[in-house]
Amino acid sequence: MTEKIIAGAPSFIIISIISILLFSCENETIVRDADYPEQLIYLPAAYSNGQFVIDDITRKRGEQPIEGYLYKYIVDNDANRFIVPLSVYRAGVDNSGNFRVDIEVNNDTIAVLNEDRDLSDILYVIPEDKYAMVNSVEMRNGEGIARFDLNIDLDYLLDNYPDKLFALAVHISSDEREVNPDLSTAVVIIHSKIMKPTADFTLSLEGRKAFFDNNSLMASSYVWDFGDGYYSDEESPSHTYSSPGTYKATLTAVGITGNRDRSVESIEITVY
Repeated sequence: MTEKIIAGAPSFIIISIISILLFSCENETIVRDADYPEQLIYLPAAYSNGQFVIDDITRKRGEQPIEGYLYKYIVDNDANRFIVPLSVYRAGVDNSGNFRVDIEVNNDTIAVLNEDRDLSDILYVIPEDKYAMVNSVEMRNGEGIARFDLNIDLDYLLDNYPDKLFALAVHISSDEREVNPDLSTAVVIIHSKIMKPTADFTLSLEGRKAFFDNNSLMASSYVWDFGDGYYSDEESPSHTYSSPGTYKATLTAVGITGNRDRSVESIEITVY
């Protein structure tokens, strides 16, 4: 039918029909079957060469490629716990299906790491009676993350201040989903030096104005007593004394356990 119409039609009609056919071909939506990746589960804490290191008091983990836990640790003085928030993720085109993820401690990984470490840098395995952790989590339908906590005895870390490196290797597996083998084990490493603060500062004078340079270690907050009835909670403040005299400036550095562990440093200042 089309051939007969074109054969007897004026040239402008032929051109119009050809244009419509070409336009239709260019804008045709083609649907093809595709193989989508299966759901894959993993530990985001294993991103940095399988190690989740806590060696400073900055609680924010820093730049994260994905959402999840915002903190490297949480201190619960009332429950006497040092809590490391962890999580299992699943990757894939959808978050459908419920399944269980098994969690276990596999410290063989720590033994391998110690083979390449100096004696002063050896990782000590946290004893079984000094930590608690669930043995499985449920990944729920529609969710891409399942959270769990590693709870460590706070006193144990405080008692081993400041030189020990403690570690625990957390491993995930599942009979219902495939696990990313490169991100299935995370070695949580905690440096006991973070447990207590050390107050330290220097100062310089310009007339009656004192400039304080805070050099404290592992402190989360500060209280300054300038010795003349004035105080500050700034990290490195300045202060002008109203009259000549000798004053004792005192810095109290507060650590991650709050008032439980403070460090105090004082310097006498003579103002002319």
